[in-house]
Amino acid sequence: MCTAPLTKIQDSNEPLRALIYSGAEAGASILAAVVQSHGCKAIAMSDDRELDAYIQTHPVDLLLIDSSNDKAKAAIELFRKRRGQQHSVIISYGGANAVPDADIHIADLHDGNTFKLGLFAAQQRLALLMASDNAKRDTSTLREELRHQKNLCETTLLYLEAANRRFDTLFENLPVACYSCDPTGCILAWNRAAVGLFGFGAHEALTRKIWKLLTVTEADTVNQYETETQAQLRRVCDGEALMELELQVKHKHGTVVTVIGNCFPIRGSGNSIVGVLYAWVDITRRKELERQVEAQLAQARSLNVVLEQQRQQLASANIRLAELVTQDPLTDVKNRSFVMEQIEQAIAYYRRHRVISSIVLVDIDRFMDFNRRFGTDEGDQILRTLARLISKTVRPYDTVARYDGEEFVMLLPHTDTAGSVCFAERLQKEIANYDWQPAKISVQIGIETINQETLTPLDMIENAERALKVAVQRGSGGVCHACEIALAQAA
Repeated sequence: MCTAPLTKIQDSNEPLRALIYSGAEAGASILAAVVQSHGCKAIAMSDDRELDAYIQTHPVDLLLIDSSNDKAKAAIELFRKRRGQQHSVIISYGGANAVPDADIHIADLHDGNTFKLGLFAAQQRLALLMASDNAKRDTSTLREELRHQKNLCETTLLYLEAANRRFDTLFENLPVACYSCDPTGCILAWNRAAVGLFGFGAHEALTRKIWKLLTVTEADTVNQYETETQAQLRRVCDGEALMELELQVKHKHGTVVTVIGNCFPIRGSGNSIVGVLYAWVDITRRKELERQVEAQLAQARSLNVVLEQQRQQLASANIRLAELVTQDPLTDVKNRSFVMEQIEQAIAYYRRHRVISSIVLVDIDRFMDFNRRFGTDEGDQILRTLARLISKTVRPYDTVARYDGEEFVMLLPHTDTAGSVCFAERLQKEIANYDWQPAKISVQIGIETINQETLTPLDMIENAERALKVAVQRGSGGVCHACEIALAQAA
């Protein structure tokens, strides 16, 4: 029993872990190097408190202790006490006499051959200790196994005596309709639940073929049912279990019963299959409920289609309503109420984040004269054309709205004074270069940029209108920013 542990230790790639307890610190590192040169992991120390702390937290295979150290015996006692049942070997070195309680003594630790012999002896001792423990465990395990086998045999004998009675009682009182048959389909057992489900008593069912007793609902499928049942029996007799078989059969009194069940092989001695067990559950009511649920689901799906169509119509109507509420019907740009809300939001955003926005107010010069000369239809067309021209000139996130009559207002987010004036001049060029029919028009533009004094949208509009009046005074194509008025008043 010692050969396997010896071979395991000798062939192991893991080096032995050695702890050297020296009487003096000087030369401790040299001793550790000597031990390491023989393939061991070694550490040296001389303080007993350090020794105590180390052996409690680190695994140690070999303790090499200086026999000349007056604390050697106490160190060994401490080591054995701390190590407990863990396997380790104590080697004393130096001098002619070994330390009491040491396992091995080496006179000269620096003598390579002597140390190799001591190391080999330590390995053998560790192997023997491990083998001894293994043998004790194996003997104890074997003894326990024998006791267990004896108890198991006694229990098995008692179980076998009652097995048939238990099975008969269990089979007869199962809440699931069960019957068993031989491989040819001849019924051998028929429990109480089967009587309730199919209506036939045990005296009517025993020794009859399954397909002769339980008939299917459709006359033209009788032969098919017999063929399928025989095929099932062959598969189960080959060792296969059939799950979730669904069947419609006639009750003894003529009603239709829908059942679902499983079919299992019955095994005898030597694991041979000697019969087949069927277990059935009545799902007639469940099938009826499923048909009702399916019909209701079909109706619900139809209603969902109608509801989805109505939802889409309502969404389209809401979108159209929102457009009607916020859009000018003549020019298809936003209306006055919408742009006022946007300006109010821009002012609030400026107060929180100091992001500047500007508004641009555009007025058509002498528009009333144009209407009197060419008619309101032509005037409306001019308004629509100007709205489209402005919409093409602004950025995608700018807002264009018809403010009042022939006036249009634009909200330009993230646009300062210089940027708004540049935009207004570009817009003037676009309008001046456009081929207006039936007569050319011109516009004046007033501008205002959000500042500390613009508290409300009306403040901004009023400032832009004052700038617009100055632009009108400047003549056709005039542009004025409200800040020019403030500078003029300050001057």
